[in-house]
Amino acid sequence: MKNNSKFGNAKSGIGAAFDAGKAAGHFSYMKPDIAVNILKQPSDQLLVQSVEKVLILMNIFSKDAVSVSVKNGWMTLNGNLHWQFQRDVTVASLCSLHGITGFTDNIVVLHSQPE
Repeated sequence: MKNNSKFGNAKSGIGAAFDAGKAAGHFSYMKPDIAVNILKQPSDQLLVQSVEKVLILMNIFSKDAVSVSVKNGWMTLNGNLHWQFQRDVTVASLCSLHGITGFTDNIVVLHSQPE
């Protein structure tokens, strides 16, 4: 079958987009139905579960040291940590999670940093 396109063997749609991305060094592909789900705001309950999983994976303090609540995407952290670096890493790791719109940091640091 002869291709009568003025662009020769030009592809259209997803194939063309994939080839263009591949040429630019990008190799990811996202289905349109997945893209819609990614942009959806997660529920507060799902956000709390995600935050709790991250805290467990971080493993830099006991799991009961910090409590988390989320309301309309706004995260509130409460608790006591021994060192400032624990607080800094915790806040930096959690505030960038998808769905977190802002946060209140009520974490108390028990020990000051050595001078």
